[in-house]
Amino acid sequence: MFTCIQLGLALTIDNVLQPEGVRGGEAICNCWQPHPVDTLQSVKIFRASTVNLDVRPERLISGISSRVFEVLLCGSFPLTEYRPALDRHFLVGEEIAVFESAEEAREKALYYVSHEDERLAMVRRGRDRVRRDWTFGKTVPQMLQQIDCSVSRQ
Repeated sequence: MFTCIQLGLALTIDNVLQPEGVRGGEAICNCWQPHPVDTLQSVKIFRASTVNLDVRPERLISGISSRVFEVLLCGSFPLTEYRPALDRHFLVGEEIAVFESAEEAREKALYYVSHEDERLAMVRRGRDRVRRDWTFGKTVPQMLQQIDCSVSRQ
């Protein structure tokens, strides 16, 4: 099963999967929601999915989507649109899978669906990275330091 909660952007689940003869509605089953879902529903969707397609708005130029962290912490597999910040925080290809085009997203989604051992190993490594490096105890002091540096420069 595939999920893509943010449809209507540059890349949709339909134009990723249709060339292989899989319609988005069939692939997503009943998990796709055309409206915002609450946290509990998101967790259920992520955990029920084999591949979570993370398509980001163009306005998110360099940052990492929170969806990457949410999906990994749910023990699921994010296939996310590439952003440079991912290279600074993850081992791309080992801890997280990325794509840069609809063609590449389709190829990787279909690949990881049929290569469960590789997919699950990547989920474990990505989840371990998030649990190790993205705790409140580590990120809040970094954020406060950045704020302090910004204030000091003014």
